[in-house]
Amino acid sequence: MTIGTPRVYEVCGALSFGGLRHRSFARLAALSGAEAGDRVLDVGCGTGHLTRHMAEWVGPGGAVTGVDPSLPVLDYARRKSHRRPQWSTAAYREGMAEALDLPDASFDTVVTSLMLHHLPEELRPVALREMVRVLRPGGPVLVADFRPPKSGLVRHLVHATGGHAMADYRADHGPARRGLRQSLHVRRAAYRISLPAVAIWVALAVLVAVLATEAAATRASRLTVREALA
Repeated sequence: MTIGTPRVYEVCGALSFGGLRHRSFARLAALSGAEAGDRVLDVGCGTGHLTRHMAEWVGPGGAVTGVDPSLPVLDYARRKSHRRPQWSTAAYREGMAEALDLPDASFDTVVTSLMLHHLPEELRPVALREMVRVLRPGGPVLVADFRPPKSGLVRHLVHATGGHAMADYRADHGPARRGLRQSLHVRRAAYRISLPAVAIWVALAVLVAVLATEAAATRASRLTVREALA
């Protein structure tokens, strides 16, 4: 799954964190284990939100590379990173988490946020092994992802709007957890963020509206093509 509409993704992301997004990602950067001057890889960087936080964290002597398969979001991330000097060390490149086109042991720290649940279950351990491959021996890996909503109604709504992976996925239980431990050989660590229910509802409403608009545009486009061929 790739993100095709970066601005909409940014709005949904900001709303779903209920005003805590900046603080939450700053905390993730602090928990990553990265130090000033480190070379950091952000896998599945999307619009570059965590990438930019990591650039600030490692400072001007460091370097951060964001990898994502979606060209539109990479273009968005590049434009945004040019806005502030402290983000200038962030660079972006196209790539797949399960097949990183990067040398072995080329990064001091690897991070990934809200990406793993998008991958098919069988590719998650593959992606994790790729992260370890490009990491220097003994370097830290930060994996941050959602837990499914506790409310059955919210879970059904997330599932219905195309977020089935987020509705059912847990990184800390079952095959995903075993794959995480087997791939990384790490002890368990956790940092939990509880989001306001109203933020989740607003984000879902925005997502539903966006999906409905895109579906209507697709139908209109198909009708135009059919009329032209008639």
